Amino acid sequence: MYICNYCNRVLKQEYEKCPGCGGSSFKTKAFLGETIIKEPPKGGYKINVGNYKKSLRTANIFVIIGVVLIIAPLIFLLPFLLLGFGEALLLAPFEAVIGIIMLCVALSSKRKTKKSMNRANKLAKTGMLVKGIQYKEVNTGTMVMGKYYKCIEVKFKNSAGVEIPLYSETKYDADIKNPETVDLLIDPNDYSNYFIDYEIY
Repeated sequence: MYICNYCNRVLKQEYEKCPGCGGSSFKTKAFLGETIIKEPPKGGYKINVGNYKKSLRTANIFVIIGVVLIIAPLIFLLPFLLLGFGEALLLAPFEAVIGIIMLCVALSSKRKTKKSMNRANKLAKTGMLVKGIQYKEVNTGTMVMGKYYKCIEVKFKNSAGVEIPLYSETKYDADIKNPETVDLLIDPNDYSNYFIDYEIY
């Protein structure tokens, strides 16, 4: 492990410059398994919320598609409504119903993702960091173009010594990054509030 001499961030891999403060002086420390860091560095940890942002972009796309599926049939039926054929609304195609369902699901997903991202950003300033946890990548059940998206599973031992499984948000780059261990940022007073990534510093 590498420790920045300027901001004391603990890094698992060697960097030319500290990704947290830009410093170029480090000391090394033998890796002896999980390392717990209770005090966040000044300004908080730098966390990668790119996966949350990708989920938000996907939700926004589905919101747009849902709105189009709702509005397009209404535009098509507008001339009939102007001519006084109110029963034309009964001809509203199946696409409008699909659009409403898609819009509701996308808006719900967007709210949940924003809430999770805000919690992670807040946790970056107050959480306890556990570096070097063994992990495994598990399929989320979502498949795109024949490829399953994955998330990270870790086993965290709580204050009572009981191991509890924790799962990250969907990691769209899970197949690209494959280090030996991952890092866990967690609220020691609320184990339901946590963030897992390949490197948190």
